[in-house]
Formats: sequence, C-alpha cells, structure tokens
Amino acid sequence: MTSLRKDAKLALLKGVPLFDGLSNKELVGVARATEEIEYQEGELLARQDTPGNEAFVVVSGSVTVRRNGRKVATLGPGDVAGEMALLDGETRSADLVAAEDSRVLSISRRQFHGLWENNAKLSAKLLRTLAQRLREADRRLYG
Repeated sequence: MTSLRKDAKLALLKGVPLFDGLSNKELVGVARATEEIEYQEGELLARQDTPGNEAFVVVSGSVTVRRNGRKVATLGPGDVAGEMALLDGETRSADLVAAEDSRVLSISRRQFHGLWENNAKLSAKLLRTLAQRLREADRRLYG
C-alpha cells in the first residue's frame, strides 16, 4: 500500500465527524500529528481493558470492534476508534481487529493532548462533537 498524499489525508480528516468544522489550518495540525499504519487481516490494533494510548482513523479496509469477544460494530474509512480512552484515561472498552488488510491514521495520547490543550478553538469543537455523539448514543438507548 502506498502512503496517503498530504491533500488526500486532509480530505479524509475533513470527512471525519470528530473533526467536522475544523479549519484547514487546524486539520493540517491534526494531519501532522498522525502516523499512518498498515494492519493485516486479523491483526489486533488495540486490546480491551488495556490503556488507550492512541486513537485511530480508518483510511482503508475495515476494523471490527469486539466487546467481551462479541462483535459490536464494523468501522470503515473515515470512522474513528479509541478517542474516548485518550480523553478520559480509562482503559479500552473493546478490542479493535483488522477485518481485512487495513490502513489507519494513528494519533498518540501525547499528540492528541498537545493539539487540544494548545488550541482553545479546537478543544471547543472537539468537545462539542463528542457531546453530540453522546447525545446520539443516549437517544438510541433511551429513545
């Protein structure tokens, strides 16, 4: 697999709901903070109940989310996993397994915190996006 070009990486990040509404300059900062990683089918990206030291944005392929060994979701290009553990310091709530050969952008806890702690505007946008996701999940659960 070839690496993403800078413009392709920015286009991908622009389409990620977590980064929705960020300026081009802010997206460039996010892009610089990421590392592109390839996983083979069946390879573990993250293990449930372990510290969450990075978040992932799926670039290509797909990633299965398994909680207590049961499949709960499949993530595809543009989907994000692992950001909650970066924010709250808790352990991962699920395993992430490459469902096929996949490529992801990984952002470490240090890079993630550097981005949002040093940019109040970015922090507010991230918190607003996460609050919207929480409300959505609440509506799905409780109507």
